[in-house]
Amino acid sequence: MQILTTTNMDRLVEAFNNQKYDTALLEGSMRSGKTYSILQFIAAKCLESKLRVTVGRLRLTWIKQSLIPDFQEVMESFGKWDFNAYNKTDATYTFKNGSIIYFVGTEEPQKLQGPKQDILWLEEAIEIPESAYEQANARTTKFTILSYNPSTDKHWIYDKVQKLKTTKFIHSTYKDNPFLPQRVVDQIEKWNPDNPENLRNGTADDYLWQVYGLGLRMAPTGMIFRFNLVREIPEDVVNECYGLDFGFAADQSALVYKAEKDNDMYFKELLYQEGLTTLINPGNVNQDSLESEFKKMKVRRDLPMWCDGSRPEIIKDLKNCGYMAQGATKGSGSIEYGIQIMKEYMIHITEDSINLISEFKQYHWNDKGKPAGIDHGIDAARYAARMSCRKKPAMYDIDTGRMKTGADRFSGDIDDNRMSMEGYGEDDEY
Repeated sequence: MQILTTTNMDRLVEAFNNQKYDTALLEGSMRSGKTYSILQFIAAKCLESKLRVTVGRLRLTWIKQSLIPDFQEVMESFGKWDFNAYNKTDATYTFKNGSIIYFVGTEEPQKLQGPKQDILWLEEAIEIPESAYEQANARTTKFTILSYNPSTDKHWIYDKVQKLKTTKFIHSTYKDNPFLPQRVVDQIEKWNPDNPENLRNGTADDYLWQVYGLGLRMAPTGMIFRFNLVREIPEDVVNECYGLDFGFAADQSALVYKAEKDNDMYFKELLYQEGLTTLINPGNVNQDSLESEFKKMKVRRDLPMWCDGSRPEIIKDLKNCGYMAQGATKGSGSIEYGIQIMKEYMIHITEDSINLISEFKQYHWNDKGKPAGIDHGIDAARYAARMSCRKKPAMYDIDTGRMKTGADRFSGDIDDNRMSMEGYGEDDEY
């Protein structure tokens, strides 16, 4: 059987077959095909001979949301997926030849102290503590794989693993993935600061381009948010609502639930998906839409839903579906003010909000003092916070010489650069 692969797969197979290597580091940009190639490699090896494989990430919840669906897609492309072979409770997949894959969250150390495995893969290894790697690697008999985006310039992987003679370093970027849609390529390349058009459009960003475009190591500076992870939203929260950011082609539509309790603000990602129309199309039942996804998730119709106010036609359609959709006011300074409101609270994000967490971790102030980063989920969270939160900081209007409070707190007429954000750009504590 022949399968379509990227250079990541080719180089990984080469490293595995070379007895001088017992570890491979796959470092590179977003959408370079690292994850999919590793899944193809592991599936192929498990089909060839009986193996025990451990696949780990910081949290099992994230594996279930990302890696397992991708693994199913790979197995289906091989014509080998067996629904009954996947044990959802134990998060294991057993092949007919006796090979077994264990999917584990490294936040539970006891899961790494079980029987030995032939192959170990730690996805997004930048997030994983060195102690967890050491425990798992010590129980690996054949080969270890670490994969990640280099979102920091200092890490134990660089200092202790890459320097070993038995480690094969494999670098890749989105350009090494020939299966990437052009719209995704365009989305990545809009960050390139060497492109004058990006500078004119205000999309250029050195950190995003270096890390997620070129796959080069760079430490984030001026991180905007600090936040904690929680397993679930407390029961006694108040001021509940939704935030919705619209997308379609290259951009994701993002729906976020928001609630408050005392000085704490809670967010939960409910939807993060591209290619959604607004309404169900009876003539094309396979076309995903906001309406169909909301029905699946049982989105409440008794809670306000604060949306991107630039799309009144979509808001009207959602209202006709019975949702309390409303447009969030936008204008000069609204983004910074929304951020300022959110930072009045201790932010908590549910651990299953994988895309929202990723956005919060890379959202930063750029060299022009503007917020930058992938922000579909953050925009949704910001709409909800700015339009509903009870704690709202006052703003000083230089033109009028007075504090804006109460109903006139935001009127959309304050220049972005005149909003003092001193003290709001500290390094992330997550």
